[in-house]
Amino acid sequence: MSDRVQHDKAAESADPVRSTAKPALRRSMVVGSSSDPAEREADAAARVIVARLRADDGGASAESGGGRIQRSAFTETSPAGAPVDRIRPATAAAAQRQMIRRAYVNGTAAKDAPLFEKVSPVDAAIPLGDGSTANGLGITQINMKHYLERHTYKYQRLNSKTISPAAGMFPQGTTVDNVKALLVKALAKVPSGTAIGESAVSTTVEVDGLKLNLGALKGGKLSAFFPIDGTGYHKYSADELKAIRGEKNAGSTS
Repeated sequence: MSDRVQHDKAAESADPVRSTAKPALRRSMVVGSSSDPAEREADAAARVIVARLRADDGGASAESGGGRIQRSAFTETSPAGAPVDRIRPATAAAAQRQMIRRAYVNGTAAKDAPLFEKVSPVDAAIPLGDGSTANGLGITQINMKHYLERHTYKYQRLNSKTISPAAGMFPQGTTVDNVKALLVKALAKVPSGTAIGESAVSTTVEVDGLKLNLGALKGGKLSAFFPIDGTGYHKYSADELKAIRGEKNAGSTS
């Protein structure tokens, strides 16, 4: 072998840029191959789920591929000799979670949109003890309109002010009078002198099978009153309420 050939071989071995040897594939970077039957079955199931749900991007389905999650076409050989996709697990997992969440949100919107009536809420006064305080709790004013338009199916307005953040809902069919009655009972259960805090979630009591929260008390005004658990209770995320609003708006223009 000539001196020049020997020199070139030595330089190539020492230079990682010029080296033709493939680096060892890190196991932490390996996910199932696109030819793996289990992976293909999972992908097919995901496509069916998403295709059956109305997407919030103009109705595109998983079959269209528009902006959807796609496997990398670039494959490499694992130490065992099987082709694998070069996809970072963290990225793939995040993409999968996003796809599942979108499918769930759209499914919830399509199913639950008919429950929301979007009736204009009314403000209503309720008796608060002697008219100045509620059982010595320092409450001189309530916000019935807010309770109704954020936490009841009939009066949730589904506008920019009422869909965020997440909202815990009173049971379906809850009326203004029902909310009044629940509030009166809740106040009666809170011991006199209890310091209801300024945070939205502050003091909780159980009334008629519901765990009710009283909070955001500032300047005598009780701004927060809503359920956090119990019979007929359901909590919607801001994304779900936004999707439900989209369903209602689409229905009103069709």
